[in-house]
Amino acid sequence: MSAISAIVNWNHRPVDRTVLDRANACVRHRCPDGSWVWTEGAVGMAQADLAVLPEDEPGVQVQCGPLRIAASCRIDNREELRATLPVDCRPVNSTDTAFILSAYQAWGDKCSERLIGDFAFIIWNETDKSVYAARDISGVRTLFYYSDAARLFLASDRTQIVQDSSLPVEIDDEQVIEYLTPTYQMSTGWDQGLFKAFHSVPAGSYLRAKDGKIDVRSYWQWMEQSPERINRQEVTERYLVQLKEAISCRSRSRAAIGIELSGGLDSSALACLSAQMWDNSMSEIHTLSDVFDVATEVDERPGIEAVLAMYPHLHRAYQVADEMYGPQCLKDDWEPRSIMGPCEILMPSANFGLYQMAVERGCRIVVTGESGDVLNDGDDRVYYDLIRRRRIAETVRRLRLDWARYRRYTARMFITDGVLPLLTPLPILRRILEARTRRMGPGEGWELPEYIPSSLAAKVRAMDESLRIERARRTQVKCPTARETLEDLQPPSIALSIQYPQPIQTVHPYMDRRLIEFVLSMPQDMKWEHEESDLLLASRHHHRLAMKGIIPESVRVRNVGVEFSPSLQHNFTPELVRKWLLSHSMVHIFERGYAEPAAFLDAVAECDNPGGYLASMISVEGWLRAMEPGGKMARLAYSQVHRTAA
Repeated sequence: MSAISAIVNWNHRPVDRTVLDRANACVRHRCPDGSWVWTEGAVGMAQADLAVLPEDEPGVQVQCGPLRIAASCRIDNREELRATLPVDCRPVNSTDTAFILSAYQAWGDKCSERLIGDFAFIIWNETDKSVYAARDISGVRTLFYYSDAARLFLASDRTQIVQDSSLPVEIDDEQVIEYLTPTYQMSTGWDQGLFKAFHSVPAGSYLRAKDGKIDVRSYWQWMEQSPERINRQEVTERYLVQLKEAISCRSRSRAAIGIELSGGLDSSALACLSAQMWDNSMSEIHTLSDVFDVATEVDERPGIEAVLAMYPHLHRAYQVADEMYGPQCLKDDWEPRSIMGPCEILMPSANFGLYQMAVERGCRIVVTGESGDVLNDGDDRVYYDLIRRRRIAETVRRLRLDWARYRRYTARMFITDGVLPLLTPLPILRRILEARTRRMGPGEGWELPEYIPSSLAAKVRAMDESLRIERARRTQVKCPTARETLEDLQPPSIALSIQYPQPIQTVHPYMDRRLIEFVLSMPQDMKWEHEESDLLLASRHHHRLAMKGIIPESVRVRNVGVEFSPSLQHNFTPELVRKWLLSHSMVHIFERGYAEPAAFLDAVAECDNPGGYLASMISVEGWLRAMEPGGKMARLAYSQVHRTAA
């Protein structure tokens, strides 16, 4: 995906063009198709392009009168915009960037509400000397910014911002500690600036800046609607239509398309639907798969082969990934190309290998099944939806099934997640949810480990409670299942926005805005089948029904996902972790007081599955090492990175 940047000097000092040149140069490895830089007095903008869409015009600026734009985008509702834009706001060319600028001309700050697709963009308005920037609801396109009294620097990548040698780049302990909260350990939507005065524009939000004042606001919040009269067959048919449209929009490409095919339910659905919609006029489709010869417990070749046998015109590419699972930062040959966060460096190198295969096959787009489980899983708390739709017989049937399994839980669930939301006004329900959040804590299994010092643990707990309460206050949804789905989608998974070093644009059909809104609005009981005793198989019921006859039956009815722990254990052993920790001149998590040395080393030695907090602590240590003076990521900055005191 393209990379954008912009500088506004509020003190009226002329923008240094060489900074923007460096901002383009540092991302050229993944944006090789042309670039531009524009400066005028105290304002400057730049863009380095990855040409993906047929109508892309790499290296060409888009402007209209006093408005200039830099954008990394794919807009999916072009025809809808074309039909609704006023005559005097027509796009200046056929690019998606031009459509965004026209939308801003027509609707101002409300333009982002009307855009559907993946995007991050920056607009400079010369008339009132203001900046408007926005990011899509799925957070697929990143947008960071540095702000102080003198300037505003926005960019797709932190690495672009640190090309300005005059900026004080100092690690922000508060943001790093926030990463250790149970909230962010349970959902990976941690998306921070990491350094003091660095921030991220949140997914589904816009930034307005003028005269040194910054205002960031959300433009998308799903609101619960009155229940629709819709049966299971209609849900299945409409879900399938929406998913196909999401795939079709993301398959617009001037080159071949890659699809991550794990052999699981979500990725198999995308591969099979893409194969069904393919014709000879379209780009080739290559499936990209990890297979395992040593950790055979996680090998999904039977599912992969079943898909490829059903659709033989799909091109296949395998990667033996036994040695490729485990944090990147533990490998001596790790050479990052950008400044990433702790959770990003935790990603296994297998992902990079898959995308290198995609590049070798001429792909510019890789389709992933990310967040398919989050969107579609659902849970057994379906009584709110059933009762409000007056499905009494179905309510009784499911209650009997639940009662036979676990009586106390069923009674509590029926009252607190069925009757209570129906009878309680939303403002009061939010206060009840807030009180429940305070009382219940982060959840079972997410206690802080003993190696975290007590003073830090108290701070982490307080920060975690604040995050969870804010999430409860934000909810506009009574339905328990829809509310949980929405909370898991916002903030989105960090896996959606990782910037890979290859010139590849990842796209995620399950994070299509229209699909998300449909799944949230459909009767939530249709996601879950109570007659299925296996909880994993009970989930995604509507999705399984929609895939009948489309994906191999063995994948559709039995696939419940794979636990990758055996592969992780192979690459992330206690011996390897201890050796890596003690091989450095300083262990940062000990020096900064994040972990008690003896207790942490004991936890490493005793751990047979280095996940959860242990992996997070290792990722923080790896990140701090990479950001120390002379570190692998610090070297990407134009000037030496300064560290705050522990």
